[in-house]
Amino acid sequence: MEKHSKEIKLITHHKKSFDKKAMGYAKLTPNAVQEVNLDETKLTPRMIKEIVDELGIEINDIVDRDSDLFKNEYEGVDLSKDDWLKVLSEKSELLKTPIVLSNNESFIVDTPSRLLEFREKYFKTETK
Repeated sequence: MEKHSKEIKLITHHKKSFDKKAMGYAKLTPNAVQEVNLDETKLTPRMIKEIVDELGIEINDIVDRDSDLFKNEYEGVDLSKDDWLKVLSEKSELLKTPIVLSNNESFIVDTPSRLLEFREKYFKTETK
């Protein structure tokens, strides 16, 4: 997924309240926030692989194992990397979100304060 130097890409699900909160924190940055809402946008297996590579994690690490869908349909199921990419493309609710992609750092948001730390580290506004 293409990134721009002055932009933060935030991959979210609007249906998840945590993701909505994260979007609010992300918008506090002085940079443009491009949101990719997975409730409206389908990621291809290739796009998901690019995200996983950008995050520097394994495909299993981006699967939301706490979701009801995972527990009901995939717990205990052994899938290959390619199979997971296909499943995650078809059932994006299995992706851990929100995900921040930027030129500075990319990560899965585990707590809203992580976004504040990210903002402080990379996007400090200068005062006169």
